[in-house]
Amino acid sequence: MKIEVPHRHTKEEAQQKIKDLLGGLKEKYSDKINNIEEKWEGDTNNFTLGVGPFSTSGNIQVKDKQVDIELSIPMFAGMFKDQIKKLIEEQARQVLG
Repeated sequence: MKIEVPHRHTKEEAQQKIKDLLGGLKEKYSDKINNIEEKWEGDTNNFTLGVGPFSTSGNIQVKDKQVDIELSIPMFAGMFKDQIKKLIEEQARQVLG
């Protein structure tokens, strides 16, 4: 799944907003999300995380005018793909707005 979220910030500001969002989400959903691993390399965050017994991975790339989010959705979650995409877009737009 690929999500593109436009922003009007500098890359550095957008990246910091994404980092703050991720930190808040980790804390808020600590009872549902586990085994979180993330590594920032320049403007890209490569991550893996678990939700229950399942895991997923992806990356977040901060660009000049948008943030690109790519996420591998496990097959079992395919039926929730649209809801997952909507939730991610809403959170990203809210923090980058």
